Amino acid sequence: MVARLSLVLLIACGKSASDKAAPTTATQTPTFEQALADEGFIVQQGRLDVLPVEACCAWESCYRWNPTGEYGLFYLPMSPDENTVDRELDATGMHWNWRLRSDEAVVFVGKTPPPTEYFSFRSYRHEVYDETLNGHTFGFLTLGGSLNNITTKYVGDDPYNADTMVITTADQQADEAIRRAAIRAGHNPDAINTDAIYTGDVIMGLDDKSDTFRMNHRISAYEDPADLAAWLAPDHSKVLRLTPITERNIIPLPRATAPPAGSEIDVLQYQPVLDELKAAIKADLGDVLTVYRESYNDVECSGACAGDATYGLLPDVFIPQGSGLYLIVFGFNHQVMGKIAFQNVVLHGQDNFDHIASTTAREWVGSARKYLPEHPDVDKLYAWTFAWDCAGRDHCTELREGCPGMTEGEPILVMFRNYLDPASGTHAQGSELLYSGSFLVVPTL
Repeated sequence: MVARLSLVLLIACGKSASDKAAPTTATQTPTFEQALADEGFIVQQGRLDVLPVEACCAWESCYRWNPTGEYGLFYLPMSPDENTVDRELDATGMHWNWRLRSDEAVVFVGKTPPPTEYFSFRSYRHEVYDETLNGHTFGFLTLGGSLNNITTKYVGDDPYNADTMVITTADQQADEAIRRAAIRAGHNPDAINTDAIYTGDVIMGLDDKSDTFRMNHRISAYEDPADLAAWLAPDHSKVLRLTPITERNIIPLPRATAPPAGSEIDVLQYQPVLDELKAAIKADLGDVLTVYRESYNDVECSGACAGDATYGLLPDVFIPQGSGLYLIVFGFNHQVMGKIAFQNVVLHGQDNFDHIASTTAREWVGSARKYLPEHPDVDKLYAWTFAWDCAGRDHCTELREGCPGMTEGEPILVMFRNYLDPASGTHAQGSELLYSGSFLVVPTL
């Protein structure tokens, strides 16, 4: 994990850029911060950082954290004059989920990630105020279509390590002012993206009853950890919080919609092969008692179904430690066919939705040959085992206890993730994907 390499990303904070910038003349090219100050913004610097996967164990829930990638988060200072009560800021005075006045904006200036199977920028609602609890509670909501490795605008022909800018705001006036400032400062107007917050979905403001927000900058299955570490270096990007000096009424931006889902890549023709794999696994297990279940993929419909993920879910799986039970999951490798950009299977504990074990499509080629050794399409399939002890088993991931991990008696949620149809630039249609299956194997007592 990048965070375990102790890459703490500290971009200078403290005085705002508008406090220390001198006015520019008509013949000078201003810095971006100066141009923003000229547009009437108070400019404060934040930072891009990642959290280690175990960090969520201190939260009320791990929210089905995907362990096979990184979550980049924007750490922001408080808005000027914002109340700091109950805001649990870090040592630099920042927080990764933040209140936002409706006329404020957050800007990322830097490069897209290095080569990876999937990345995206998308603001989320994080918490909402609950009157009955007299406090905030989890209110996870995707706020619109993602800026991903298909839809993000960038400089050049390669979507990776490319100059880009992402503006997160609810206000059309703020968006336009930031774009003017960026162009004055020499940024390419064709590489500026808007991550719109739709005010009809949220309660914005700086008081204790306002929603909080976060940026989910997903980076999944990157090719080289060293490249990602270099990309996360402090001089590689800027994160800025922009507050108009005078609060103003906004012109609301519309909800960011995703492209139409669906593509012409046909994987349903392979269902007979998948059925053969199911039968072959059952035959290989012989008379051993098994519990068979199937999962069909669907889209989580937060943010008007605008997310990039299509999920299959199998809840309430029990594999007690010491029982000898193990789980075989199988399915179609949509990623190897180009139907999906990133695919994995993750086992989550249902008590707090931390992760117990996982496997990704990078590992799957060859995993089904045990069952269909001569079939010409066998490498379009996968079969993977999850067990407490993988000794003597190929293509197997061991379960673990604790957090992240499983507690005694905790049920398991098996989650089949399918991220991004490259042909459409959004989630795949669930009806265009093949089912996933599982055999819970109960050894003879």
